[in-house]
Amino acid sequence: MVLSTCLFCIGNLISLIPAAVPVGPAADRYFVAVNGDDAWSGALPEPNADDTDGPFATPGRALDALRQRKREGHVGGTVFVRGGTYYLTEPLIFTPEDSGTEERPVRFEAYPGETVLLSGGRPIMDWTKGEGGIWTARLPDVQAGRWYFQQLRVGDERQIRARIPDFDPEEPYKGGWLFVPETGEPDQRDRFRFRPGELPLCSESQAPEIVMFPAWGWVSTILHVDRIDYQNNTIHLMDDSNASQDIRPGNRYYLTNVREALDSPGEWYLDRTAGVLSFWPKSPDFRDRGVVAPALDRVIDFVGDPSQDAWVEYVHIRGFRISDTTYSYTIGVYSPNDAAIWMSGSRHCIVEGNTFINIGGYAARLQQRSERNEFVGNEVAYAGQGGIILIGNTANQPKDNLIAGNWIHHGGQVYRHVAGVYAVTASGTRIAHNRIEHMPRYGISLKSFNEENYSHQNVIEYNEIYFTNLETNDTGAIETLGRDKQDTGNVIQYNLILDVVGLKTTPDGQIQSPYFTWGIYLDDYSSGTTVRGNVVARFDWGGGCIHGGKNNLFENNIFIDGLSHQMRYQVRDAFCANNRFVRNILVYSSPTADLFKHTGRWHANVLAESDNNIFWHAGGAEFFAQADRITPFGSLAQWQEAGYDRHSRVADPLFVNPAQDDYRLKHGSPAFDLGFQPIPWEKIGLKGYDRACRKQ
Repeated sequence: MVLSTCLFCIGNLISLIPAAVPVGPAADRYFVAVNGDDAWSGALPEPNADDTDGPFATPGRALDALRQRKREGHVGGTVFVRGGTYYLTEPLIFTPEDSGTEERPVRFEAYPGETVLLSGGRPIMDWTKGEGGIWTARLPDVQAGRWYFQQLRVGDERQIRARIPDFDPEEPYKGGWLFVPETGEPDQRDRFRFRPGELPLCSESQAPEIVMFPAWGWVSTILHVDRIDYQNNTIHLMDDSNASQDIRPGNRYYLTNVREALDSPGEWYLDRTAGVLSFWPKSPDFRDRGVVAPALDRVIDFVGDPSQDAWVEYVHIRGFRISDTTYSYTIGVYSPNDAAIWMSGSRHCIVEGNTFINIGGYAARLQQRSERNEFVGNEVAYAGQGGIILIGNTANQPKDNLIAGNWIHHGGQVYRHVAGVYAVTASGTRIAHNRIEHMPRYGISLKSFNEENYSHQNVIEYNEIYFTNLETNDTGAIETLGRDKQDTGNVIQYNLILDVVGLKTTPDGQIQSPYFTWGIYLDDYSSGTTVRGNVVARFDWGGGCIHGGKNNLFENNIFIDGLSHQMRYQVRDAFCANNRFVRNILVYSSPTADLFKHTGRWHANVLAESDNNIFWHAGGAEFFAQADRITPFGSLAQWQEAGYDRHSRVADPLFVNPAQDDYRLKHGSPAFDLGFQPIPWEKIGLKGYDRACRKQ
């Protein structure tokens, strides 16, 4: 399937921003412009003829004006920000005092038809040309310890910190790595060996860092180098390094912020001690395109206090481009959670029609009982982490929020254990009609760790999820964790999932890909989950997997072309019981792949029912007659003799055009005879999203 990856196309798909400034009392509206003045009234969209009145210069001043109006008894109002770039020196902070009402919300919007960039960064203007294409900029705030950055962009393009080995644009995931060698020593966390001659002398580099996938390759981390012992080929790490997992033979890594590696256009190096940025630009017009480095960790902050019944309510953020936020060095590599917009104690707030580009973390972070908010119609591109993250515990988790109609792509530019939508804990969330693609790990993830930290009653539906799990393994395009061992009530339905990849390294430094992935992965005792009407094509270890859970239902799904097997049951113990697999279609072509695979000790209660399914192989019906080990009991016939799939059929399901990923069923498909229901293709993805669906 050919997928478009052009940036900023979502505005052509979804019309969200008003075409004109709404008519209303002038007192309800304020304007901000780059040629404005915070001493003016803000009541005019542009300066008047004698420059005595006009728009404000900063969004913060406009927020102050709305606050003053509210103190005078006027609730709500709209701030229109005119086109241009606004470099914020502090986040735009909304408190309960700034709340609107359902009838009169507070709106911050880009002026119709104009491009407005809210930047958490600083432009770097003063450059000196040196030798060999290298330009330098002196940054006193860096030298004084008031500013440090790990990201740099020119225009909309993220630049590369000078690194060893060089980034490989032809193989962005599999290339450009070094590998920890096998030494016979036990695994370490404070140091590791490198191969003789592999690293040049890095005497000029003040603060090199290591980006590594430790242990099993499930997460990435950033390690701080203490010293490099070239005589013994050993890298020693600082005590504050984020080595939360063992470093093992074969783990892949690279060194970054290395002055000696500044050898290609598009690379840069920051000398923290001298306060000097060195940069080799790709084009001579780089200064005109704008060079910007992040300075703020967030651009917008909703700060409510639910413990005092003080909420930020009915605030709408629409139509902006948001860029240039930092990321933190975190030991919590399983859920890094930096974000451009923080929402704490917010209710009925809307973030709509914005573009987030080159941010250090997620686009938005919901926490502290934030509920009934909407993150809709946004684009999140090339983020340091993912799209939106929801965090908390059972008592204070976000609830009943809507995440819909977003295009989230090419995430994980900094940390890789991320998702397009990541519910670390959240309940009642509806995640619908999104397009999520080119992610290093999950498309969507729901976690339940224990009774104090769970994600229940969420609905994941009508999403398109393409090219996920590109850099990690033991993962799924849609993944749930169920360590609380409770029936979750989560529903996963009518999603189109294509190309679930997976990647790992071997102890001798070889990359394996595809590897160890599922389309829909019910991990670690996930229970009480309904998986209905999903289409999953091209995966490794299964279109679906039940890992130890109970009371799960897989029905009316289509699984296409698993490399190793089509459906997997990982039986951990007797808890795994009462699952059902009915009215599904499984089609594949690998001559060595299983139909059903299990691990652990199979027992009679694992499946309460497996029946009325359609099975087909590229080799025809003869394949199932001849294959002797494709189910937990051996052949398909032996599986049926054990009581499973006695009414299922081996038959071509009659897809319309599978070569073009068109898995609609032709009239007369045998699946209909077994009760298979047509999938509502017209509702899947961005094409199925409109603002009316927000109330479904």
